Amino acid sequence: MSDVTDTAPSGRMKEPVFLLGAPRSGTSLTYSVLLLSGQFPVYRAETHLLDVCKPIYGDITDPGNRRCFLEEWVKSGQFRRAGVDEEAFLRSAERPFRNYGEFLRLFMEQVARAQGKERWLEKTPGHIFEARNLLRWFPDARFLHVVRDGRDVALSLRNKGWLSSRRGGPLAQLISAARLWYRAMAFGRWLQREAGDRYMEFRYEDLVRRDEGTLRRINRFTGIELSYPQIEGERSGALSGGDTTYRQAMVGLSVKGSFRWEEEMSPLEQQVITYCLRDALAEKGYRVDVPMPPLSPRLRAKLAWWMNGVVIAAKYWLRHNTPLGRHARRALDFEERGADG
Repeated sequence: MSDVTDTAPSGRMKEPVFLLGAPRSGTSLTYSVLLLSGQFPVYRAETHLLDVCKPIYGDITDPGNRRCFLEEWVKSGQFRRAGVDEEAFLRSAERPFRNYGEFLRLFMEQVARAQGKERWLEKTPGHIFEARNLLRWFPDARFLHVVRDGRDVALSLRNKGWLSSRRGGPLAQLISAARLWYRAMAFGRWLQREAGDRYMEFRYEDLVRRDEGTLRRINRFTGIELSYPQIEGERSGALSGGDTTYRQAMVGLSVKGSFRWEEEMSPLEQQVITYCLRDALAEKGYRVDVPMPPLSPRLRAKLAWWMNGVVIAAKYWLRHNTPLGRHARRALDFEERGADG
């Protein structure tokens, strides 16, 4: 598949697609799969415009904030990977923006036009926590939500060190990571209710085990045509097996990343995390036939679960609603972001 074409479309773009999911849920793999349709521009980066840039640079209608943001944006890896001419882009960005959604649309449309595409696909897992803004700013968009077993997500987040809290031992860190997955499911549930037929979710495990019904649903929802034989023959992006927290190379649609928690978690960790996530896991069709943890670990888990919920929500609010977040990080270098929502 060619990354760039010679002709650029003009006029109004077709409906965009936002690929969402809790961090470490398989969004990168799904993104590589969707690119095989040829309908979307190749942009192998996450914009982080709403989850990172918005709290750092503040109100984009303020001329000073906007100028500072644009100066650093065009120096970022996010911009360099876009294949867009800097001078031309800055000229198009001279107009004022009412919000970061307008800027995100402008940027992704420039990426699409540079590659001759009529629609675009954006993948930033942290944007699941910006569901309300996405729905308000993109009334024409479709939202594709990748769901993965929360125990595998928690395990992967702990392995990566992407935690809202690094205090305590391995079990405490798993609880912190599981709380983030649970929060992402809540935002997905809200988006499903509010977006209606513009929202679709599917399980990562069903995609990698080559469930034909799952792929048909994705095709219908996004308006593309893909088959598993077509996917099997491709080794680009995440399908090349590059982005994994495990030692084994997970090339193509590998099932090696499915249900690792059954092998990698201790019996007590399995019991505690399943206990914390039981209702949400059952809702998504995952097995929860794991014994209840003993009383003492169960009580400690309840307290840690509650505290992590308060901390994650408070940190998110502070970052997005106070000047504090604006001074947290000034450089746009988002290759690996933490997972504090």
